[in-house]
Amino acid sequence: MDFDTAIILDKLVPQAKYGGSLSANDEHSYNDLRWEDERNKPAWQELIDYYNNNALELLKEEIRPERNRLLDETDRYMVADRPITEEQKSELIVYRKALRDLPESITFENSNFPEKPCFI
Repeated sequence: MDFDTAIILDKLVPQAKYGGSLSANDEHSYNDLRWEDERNKPAWQELIDYYNNNALELLKEEIRPERNRLLDETDRYMVADRPITEEQKSELIVYRKALRDLPESITFENSNFPEKPCFI
């Protein structure tokens, strides 16, 4: 499985209390956790099932911070007194729209970010 165990666990048991490491993202390290939460520890299969049923939504959540960073990076070009050509401004508008639309248009086959304009 190619998922972040800690993220899936937090979806199933928000802010769960446990000791140990989930950095290996595998069943063995998950089973070795010291479960300190009053709620029941989900079985490994529950994590797999959650991932399988929600993988696309998880991918969308995963890309949002980078998408937001790229939008922030281009904000300075959108101010009226920024010296860019009309062609560059048009290119930037298309790029920013593609970034804003990315979470809704992403698929497993196409999870690439739009190409950044060369002047950025």
